[in-house]
Amino acid sequence: MSKSSLAAAVLGVVAAGLGVWLVRCNTRLSEQASEMDSLKALVETQRVELESQRAVVESQRLDLARLGTNANEASQRVGALVAEKSSILLKLQAFEAKQAARILKHEEFTVGPGELHPYTLAVDAVPGVLFGSWRASGTSSGGADDTLVGFRITDPTDALLSSTGNVAQWKFAVRVGDPGTYTFVFDNKGLMRQTARKVFLDVTYLPD
Repeated sequence: MSKSSLAAAVLGVVAAGLGVWLVRCNTRLSEQASEMDSLKALVETQRVELESQRAVVESQRLDLARLGTNANEASQRVGALVAEKSSILLKLQAFEAKQAARILKHEEFTVGPGELHPYTLAVDAVPGVLFGSWRASGTSSGGADDTLVGFRITDPTDALLSSTGNVAQWKFAVRVGDPGTYTFVFDNKGLMRQTARKVFLDVTYLPD
């Protein structure tokens, strides 16, 4: 074999080897490029997942903040309702006490000729108003008229609160400031009083 043929053969072998090496290099580069693309896709997927998780966390944080606000508002509302309930209970207790202290009387009695007839009423809850009316009947008992000689109301100290005379009916209203016994005196005394008087009394006491 001549030198030129040997050189050509050697060059061919070298060229073939370089070709194989280049093919392997290209294959390796392609594989690495593919791996890089896969890594990029994985990184992008993880980034999207992290963004999604961040959004979820932010949403939960906002929900917690709203819950905290709502809880505070609910607590304030509950406190207001409790205070309102206490106020209503106090008013109800005061109303029930007032109703319990309320006095309502309907009485019928006879005042004989020449007599004074006291009717007493005990009052504990003060102050308040004592009011009512009465009417007398005498003609049904043979009297000339229905009148009483007099009528008066006195307080526990016997101080005069209201009075009238020679009437057959009367309406009264007096302020009550002291606890004790209040007296209604029906007067049928007099030289000319020979017949009884029947009295119909309605009296109410309302505390303030």
